[in-house]
Amino acid sequence: MKNKKIVDYIVVNGGIPEENLLVRIKNKISEINKEKYNNTREINHKTEILKNHNELLKELNKFEIGKEYKSIDYNEKAEWENKFSDKSKIKIANPLYFNDKVEKSFVLGERTYDFAQEAAFKIFKKSTTNIKEKISNLEYALGTKTREIKELDEELKKYESDLNPTTNSIVKEIFEKQVLELVKMGYEPLGGVSVSRDISYQAMVKYEA
Repeated sequence: MKNKKIVDYIVVNGGIPEENLLVRIKNKISEINKEKYNNTREINHKTEILKNHNELLKELNKFEIGKEYKSIDYNEKAEWENKFSDKSKIKIANPLYFNDKVEKSFVLGERTYDFAQEAAFKIFKKSTTNIKEKISNLEYALGTKTREIKELDEELKKYESDLNPTTNSIVKEIFEKQVLELVKMGYEPLGGVSVSRDISYQAMVKYEA
């Protein structure tokens, strides 16, 4: 019998598949669902923080610079700060607090020459800026996580659409896909797969028609 004439010869190489073909779909679905679960938990956590931050910002916005207020004592200050500090995790201060125990009227933002009030006012202004920045960062992070979950859902559909690992090409490694593509182009494997230093090699030949 006359040997067929080889008209082309290619060596395909790629990494060794990390998993057995038969378990790849099952493992990948499990991996995606775990990532979705973690992202959902993070979204819920950040949403709660965002809610608390917005509540605090709403409260801080009630103070109007240039408006006249009456001072509050230490107990009122502590009650107000405890209401929000535990939730927001941001250093805050009520700008109406005076060290002087006698109630007095004053214009917020003007010099009061009360050390406690002026220190509280500085913290108030800084915390307002900080809370707005944190709200912006949280909204961005939530948007990113929401998009990631959507992308994971799309990826999950590709695996669940065909649970047969021998027919669902998405689970095949690049090395395997290259071999299959060459087979479609008329090439045939020459011998088996050889492995050297974690790299797989497959010789492919094309015979004369």
